[in-house]
Amino acid sequence: GLKGCIEKINEYGIRVGIWHPTTGYWAGLDPEGEAFRTMREHLILTKSESPNLNNRYVVNYEEVHAYPYYSAVHDYLRDAGAEFVKIDNQSMTRRYYKNLAPVGEVARNFHSAIERSVAEHFGDRMINCMGMGSEDMWNRSDSPISRCSGDFQPEDAAWFVDHAMMCTYNDLIQGQFYYCDWDMWWTDDGQAKKNSLLRAISGGPIYLSDKIGRSIPEIISPIVLEDGRILRCDAPAMPTLDCLTVDPRTSGGLLKIQNTCTNAHGKNGVLAVLNLNQDGNEAQGSISPADVVGLEGDEFAVYEHFSGELWMLKRDERFEIALKDINDFRLYIIVPVVDGFAPIGRVDKFISPKTIQEIRGREVFLSEAGRYAVVEDGKLIILE
Repeated sequence: GLKGCIEKINEYGIRVGIWHPTTGYWAGLDPEGEAFRTMREHLILTKSESPNLNNRYVVNYEEVHAYPYYSAVHDYLRDAGAEFVKIDNQSMTRRYYKNLAPVGEVARNFHSAIERSVAEHFGDRMINCMGMGSEDMWNRSDSPISRCSGDFQPEDAAWFVDHAMMCTYNDLIQGQFYYCDWDMWWTDDGQAKKNSLLRAISGGPIYLSDKIGRSIPEIISPIVLEDGRILRCDAPAMPTLDCLTVDPRTSGGLLKIQNTCTNAHGKNGVLAVLNLNQDGNEAQGSISPADVVGLEGDEFAVYEHFSGELWMLKRDERFEIALKDINDFRLYIIVPVVDGFAPIGRVDKFISPKTIQEIRGREVFLSEAGRYAVVEDGKLIILE
């Protein structure tokens, strides 16, 4: 059973979480099933205007019923060895509870029940999923993580464009409430390197759904240390200000995604730049330290991860770039220069400043050994 499966997985040093929807299964509980018979008193029959959603049994939204239901589910999962949950299908209130109560009341009740149960069973370890409705965002009291996109679609370049757009621009709103989950991905997918870069800058959780035997370590290694710790940015990633009212799919401009990462040197900028041009042509734009909100300082070392190029820029200075097609992308690390010194960090990691553990003068100490870069008096120096 599930407990034996989890025990076997644990033998490999892997900790296990379980996915489940808010509604039992996606369209409710089977009235012929054991779960229905056990939980019948906590279920409600839907009265949806959609014929295919009508007469389904789902969890009663009243907390006096919702809490015992979720608590029973989480008792079972925890006893089987699960350590966290991902709870899906959250923006279902308008489908299943229409005309029963105001949507905000329904959402507040079942979110309160879910979070109470998750706190008791899993110490608040939860990813909220498919729950970007305003009634969901405003009515969670504790849980800090929420999905911000549709489902991952493998081997689909057109989907990647939509995915990058959804995550970046949804973060602009949802990121004011939560750390944002940019969903699972495959390391052997045709868009894998770009997906890896997006997860690195996202500031959210990172998890793979590779088929067994098909993981590509070279795609994973730039975003984590050898012991699996994520080199995580400070906050949810956002579009730069000059991208807010321009559609990079049709404008011929760039999608620029900004974040920061803080280390012993201070707050550093991270800027991922993509070509999402739907006609497949070149995309053009400019790069500046001013693109990253919250950076302090007057002079910056701007290091491009893939080429190793360096620019020394004042806060408002810019340089022009052009990305030839959708397979062309950049990652800029923007480090404030203090007394002529700017430590970049490990050059094999996307969020390179997060590899720096301590700085004494111009001496850099890393979390793990490896080739790293510093800028001294305007010159890039690579060290072992």
